Amino acid sequence: MKYVTLGKTGLTVSRIGFGGVSLGGQYGPHSREQNRAAVKKAFELGVTLFDTSPYYGVPPTRAEVELGNALQGIPRKDFTLSTKTGRFGDEWFDFSGERVRGSVYESMSRLKVDYLDIVFIHDYEFEPEPQRILDETIPALVELKKAGAIGHIGISGFPLKIFPFILGQTEQISVVLTYAQHTLQNDSVRGLLPYLNQQRVGIIGGSPTGLGLLTPHGPRPWHPATEEIKARCAALRGHFGIEGKDLAELAMQYAFSIDGIHTILMGTNDIGEVERNIAAFDKPIDSASLEKALEILKPVHNLSWKSGLERWQGPVEERPGLN
Repeated sequence: MKYVTLGKTGLTVSRIGFGGVSLGGQYGPHSREQNRAAVKKAFELGVTLFDTSPYYGVPPTRAEVELGNALQGIPRKDFTLSTKTGRFGDEWFDFSGERVRGSVYESMSRLKVDYLDIVFIHDYEFEPEPQRILDETIPALVELKKAGAIGHIGISGFPLKIFPFILGQTEQISVVLTYAQHTLQNDSVRGLLPYLNQQRVGIIGGSPTGLGLLTPHGPRPWHPATEEIKARCAALRGHFGIEGKDLAELAMQYAFSIDGIHTILMGTNDIGEVERNIAAFDKPIDSASLEKALEILKPVHNLSWKSGLERWQGPVEERPGLN
């Protein structure tokens, strides 16, 4: 395992992190024993960054409970733990200062810890009054930081436009979490990385398989991608199935190859997948398979799906704020 400094946070984290969404059952059945085994195996193989959210799980909060149980027995100083606030259900968003403060302590209780290394403002592209993030959400998190409850404040979401908007107005954000836009199908984040690196923020990439699009079994029924994107990814899965190649491995390797992202999160509660994902990091990428994958996906390259308010949709300005 390789390690890196997570931007200006100063935290040393593994290049592969553990995304906790899979622990809550949103991607299929699971057991507490299976979850615990996957987390323990990841830590044993060198993973030190674990991420979750009160939104994750069926029902919500289940992923936090499962991760908290799975981390028992591992010394707290030996891992970096992040969770989120502001989104608590499919249609439940609350970025008020009061709810943010309460949710952080609730998360600590579920995770069985007395501090959180990072708390992300989760999917704020859904907040109808973006100024509220600056006036309420961030000040509440700053208070919690001063109280020692959290170490660093982050922001996560899907539309790339949200990141320069917030980073241009506050210096309190030290980490960003972007997802599904450093993939074989959509690597739009490349255009934003020079700006993010200039800001010295830690950069975490979630869902290198595009929320399941780039896996042998394909996405879950709730996946928000357009039918055009799903069809192209299905064609890619078919090709890799015939060839006997591992599509998920190639997707992970492609994400690793994008320079400027500090950590890539893997999302699984299967020990075998944990081992394969970590092994993929050190394997040379199959150039012929990569070329074929990009060819099949070319008609939908960098096409996206809507998330949040209309103002955040569309491509982000290339290298915003850079001279």
